[in-house]
Amino acid sequence: MEKYSSIANAQVLNEIEALSIFECLEREEDMDPAYLLALQKYNLAHFYKASVYITVDFVERYSKKEMRNAYNGLVQAMDSLDNLRNKHRLIIENYSREKASCDSLLPKVITLEEILRGIGFPSGVHTSSTLCRKDFDASLSSFLPIYKKNERHYYALFGKRLIQHLIMI
Repeated sequence: MEKYSSIANAQVLNEIEALSIFECLEREEDMDPAYLLALQKYNLAHFYKASVYITVDFVERYSKKEMRNAYNGLVQAMDSLDNLRNKHRLIIENYSREKASCDSLLPKVITLEEILRGIGFPSGVHTSSTLCRKDFDASLSSFLPIYKKNERHYYALFGKRLIQHLIMI
């Protein structure tokens, strides 16, 4: 709790001050611990785009790796498919290591989007409204032939073995 309090009560840095401290760290210079706490506070505010005052509760809750990962996932989930495609393309173009070893999620997201739209969710992965059972059943029935036609592709894409099964409608 003391660590969280120290970060929350640290000096507020602007972007130039934070960059200066970061550069000192890269050069492995000795730093006043107060500057390190201020940099942690700046990083939290910057990562979460927090314009509110950083409190002890905020630091305690949002400094955990699991919370940062969840937040990052939510931000990505709210991104449009076009933006995801562009980011993916840039990563592939700019990092040769990614070109060689990329096990991309993008094709999976696109396929999931296709399936969700096909079964009646008009906004795909961004759908926030509910779908009535009658509409869902109708959409599912009309999507079933498309699914059956692409079933091998879907299974291959998601890394699953295709096991023929009976679907009852």
